[in-house]
Amino acid sequence: MRKIFRNRMMKSTAYILLCVLLLFQGLAFPAKAFAAEEHETPAAETVESTPDKTVEQASGGSSAGSASSEPAADAKEEKSSYRVIIHAVDSKTGAPLTGAKITMERSLDARSWGRVSPDSPDSPGVYTLDVKDKVQTKIYVAYRFDVMMAGYTPYAGSVFNFNWSNAYFNPHGELPDPISITIPMESKDDTLEKAKEKGIRDIQDYEAEKGPDHYRDEERAQLEAACAWGLAKVKEADSVSSVEYAVKTAKERMDRLKTRTEYENEEYTQRIYFKSSDGKTVIRPDKSGVITLTALDAGSLYITRPDGSVYANDGEQTEWRCKWKKVDPDTGDTEWSIVIGYYGQYTGAYIGEHDGTVYLSDVGRTIRYKIKIVPGNIDRLRASVDGKDVSNSLIRVNGSEKKTAVIEGHYAGTDRWVRVPRHALKMSWGGATRVNTINGEFRTWGKSGYIQYSLTTDPLTRVKITIHSNIVKPKSIQVEVPKVAYVDDWNGAHDCYVGIREGAYRVKVSPENRSDPSVTWEALDPDVATFREKHSLGIVPKKAGTARFRITCNADKSVSTTVRVNFKYRNPLKSARAEKNVYYATVGDGPIHLTIITNGQRDSVKGATEQRFTWFYSIAGVASVRDTVKYDPSSVTIPRWVEHSITIGGPGVVDVTGIPYDTSGNCPPVRFKVVVSRNSSTLDRNRAAVERVERMINAIGEVTLEKKGQIEAARAAFNALTDTQKDMVDDAVYAKLVAAELRLQELERLKDMNGGGGNVLPPSGEDHGGSDSSDGGDPGGGHGAGNKAGTAAPDGRQGAGIEKTKATERNQASVKPSGNPNGGVWMHEIDLERKTPGKIVKEKKIPAAKMLLLLFIVAGLITAGAVDRYRKRY
Repeated sequence: MRKIFRNRMMKSTAYILLCVLLLFQGLAFPAKAFAAEEHETPAAETVESTPDKTVEQASGGSSAGSASSEPAADAKEEKSSYRVIIHAVDSKTGAPLTGAKITMERSLDARSWGRVSPDSPDSPGVYTLDVKDKVQTKIYVAYRFDVMMAGYTPYAGSVFNFNWSNAYFNPHGELPDPISITIPMESKDDTLEKAKEKGIRDIQDYEAEKGPDHYRDEERAQLEAACAWGLAKVKEADSVSSVEYAVKTAKERMDRLKTRTEYENEEYTQRIYFKSSDGKTVIRPDKSGVITLTALDAGSLYITRPDGSVYANDGEQTEWRCKWKKVDPDTGDTEWSIVIGYYGQYTGAYIGEHDGTVYLSDVGRTIRYKIKIVPGNIDRLRASVDGKDVSNSLIRVNGSEKKTAVIEGHYAGTDRWVRVPRHALKMSWGGATRVNTINGEFRTWGKSGYIQYSLTTDPLTRVKITIHSNIVKPKSIQVEVPKVAYVDDWNGAHDCYVGIREGAYRVKVSPENRSDPSVTWEALDPDVATFREKHSLGIVPKKAGTARFRITCNADKSVSTTVRVNFKYRNPLKSARAEKNVYYATVGDGPIHLTIITNGQRDSVKGATEQRFTWFYSIAGVASVRDTVKYDPSSVTIPRWVEHSITIGGPGVVDVTGIPYDTSGNCPPVRFKVVVSRNSSTLDRNRAAVERVERMINAIGEVTLEKKGQIEAARAAFNALTDTQKDMVDDAVYAKLVAAELRLQELERLKDMNGGGGNVLPPSGEDHGGSDSSDGGDPGGGHGAGNKAGTAAPDGRQGAGIEKTKATERNQASVKPSGNPNGGVWMHEIDLERKTPGKIVKEKKIPAAKMLLLLFIVAGLITAGAVDRYRKRY
């Protein structure tokens, strides 16, 4: 039992040590903390006490009993009613009309009205009116009144209330009480005289608008007679209604007269005629200008000139128009159908009368006409294919061979059959059969189908054909595609590049009458291009490269072929950079416009074809970048452009790196910083501190022993920055400081080696100066001292000349995609960790401790296993 207990104890100890190792590893490698700003406590606001404002009120609080029940001094008290007095006076003399009858009405909805009684029967025109309804207290009462007086024209007042301005008073000002309203009454004789004056002017003006010169001599005389009749009737009228009747009748008489142009148009209308397609039938308009046709007629309309020559229906000499309008009674939708085409062709089968026009270019005149369509008196239909009557029967075809049916109609009560034109037929089909509605051809892409023909004017008069097709399988397939295609234009409607559409590629499957014509496209390189059958987009590229496709006949999978297309960018991406190295914002700001210069072009339209990137962030939650391809279908000079925007998140400093979609031009990544502050004052303070340090570093220039103090001052100024401010310093600028420090150390060593001989230059051919790398390369790279492993800057950060290969491998391994809360380190070939310099040293010591502890645990496990095996064996 003691042995079993001892063995179990050894195993438990090993497991405990393993848990300690995992805990130690978690503590030794904490996730990188987000960059945070300094938190400042704003200064307390000073509340100044005033005689009429307590401290509690100034700070937004309230004190019990502090509210006063007294109304404001300037508050206007709303009255519940007003006294209104209405006076009637003579409009000429102003004398009061004491015998006037005044009636007042009120309403709550301005639709139903009720009589309001005056305050006293002895004082007509005096009313006490409520402002609002007493029951529905939020509704203002509407009022209106009438005034009548013997010998005077009645006055009908307008609607008013006490809430909005009206013809009698302005309620937004000071309303007197009582409100006095004076109504001037006009005598009936004055009103009649004014009506006569107005009626005479109306008739004379109407005659002038007609223009006597626009009429022939006979019609001109009739126009003058109508005008004279109207003037005479107005002068002898004894009432206003008689004046109005005389004016109306005179205008109607003038409207019935035809102008010279209208007569000429009628003459042109009589020169319009219909001619059948076979040239045997000519139909002319009747005296009213109406051309009557049947639904079975086929032909065109023509018009002759005065000399008898015929206008050409070529769209230049004539432009014909005639449409049939149908309104769906259920939905209200409007449907238009063409009766007479642009070139005069008759395509109507719509019973009824339709208005049409024809424009004559030589005289610049539009002629109106009417088309009347009547049924053709057809009582039955028959169909024939290849000269054989197949009405309501079955026909057999081979595969999808093309066939055409001839439909004829029988005139009721006769032995006559006539061919029914296509526009007079309605066709419906089903199964595997499809019909070309333009030429009437049909094909059956399967085993069976049918077609039914009926008259447009009489759907019950119909004939049906049933088709049975013998299956014909494909034997071969040929696909032609361009060998090289360019990725350039953008399809904004479907958010993809414009690809190779049908026509630019061709699929030919033999034989031509195969039953199933469909094929399937399989993209063998879907990361480069795909095939999108929907909307006939065709072969759609995603990027440059070679795309292969396998095209297979659906009817026989063994019939297939493979093609390849080499896609190239029209303008490959060779260089790209952000317009600014650092973008500043505060929390709550809207998206920031980001300009990325590609191939040296700031204008996105003139830049590279592909300007999108995959974006990575040193920390998450601070900012994110979005690329959007824009497209203007109305412009041929600006087919597409790319817009970039930065969306602001929380406070912090983030390094943003964009990996190009287009790798064909070996374009390096785009890098910039985004600094987000909690408020604008913190942002301005941080920017000022960072710009001061950067100016000190840039001012160092060529490093000499005499600039030691300047370099140390720059280092001290940088170390004095907060962590947020250090992150804001441009990496290339900071690399200059590190390179300057390393160069100064080397100069001091050279001075000691030469016995204090001053600045001794290193051997020629070595570059010892840090340089500002605009493309995110190795600033300060090539420094002799920096190439040694372990060389560090004075602040404990890794030196600018760290071995480039190791730094690159480390940073590539640490790249995390955007959106990962633990993701991201600084994406640079040089480690410029600023915030926790000691962390680097600590991480170098951890692996040894971990290895020793791991070896100890492994040894313990092996020992426990050995003891256990020994116990079982002996």
